[in-house]
Amino acid sequence: PASWGERFSIEGSFTQPRLVPGTLGTGGFTAAGDWSTWSGAATTNWPRIDVAQLRQYVNLPFEVTSGRGSLKTWLEVVQGSLVGAKADVSLSDVDVRLAQDLAPLDIQSLQGRLVAKRTPAGGESDTTLAFEGLTFTTKDGQSWPRGDVRVLGGAEQVCDGTRHPDMA
Repeated sequence: PASWGERFSIEGSFTQPRLVPGTLGTGGFTAAGDWSTWSGAATTNWPRIDVAQLRQYVNLPFEVTSGRGSLKTWLEVVQGSLVGAKADVSLSDVDVRLAQDLAPLDIQSLQGRLVAKRTPAGGESDTTLAFEGLTFTTKDGQSWPRGDVRVLGGAEQVCDGTRHPDMA
């Protein structure tokens, strides 16, 4: 829709097994449209986007009520599940609330890479969320010149602009 911004592109390369183990007695073949068996990668490129419109379709771990700019994403899918995502963002006029008990942030400009990765851990899935090369300026002139932030299971690690050893 026009309210999202400019035309965007999506490209992907996926594979799927012809036979599904353990299903030979029931035919064993997968249907071409059965996304639950697909693995591969996709990229998106949004040269101009209104992220407030996008949030209606994407479940984010924080609330974004405004923001415009560009976004490029890389998505990794394994057996139909999203296991990794990277997004290069360059946004302006961003209003974001990181948690319900925190005041909203009124950001003039924001750039950096957002990285999310899910890894199995003891039968469950752990999610790592990181910002790499994050830089922003608030509308009242406060700035974060450059830094990396990593969140894993509620523990937060903040670095002073150099790559933290755990963020490789």
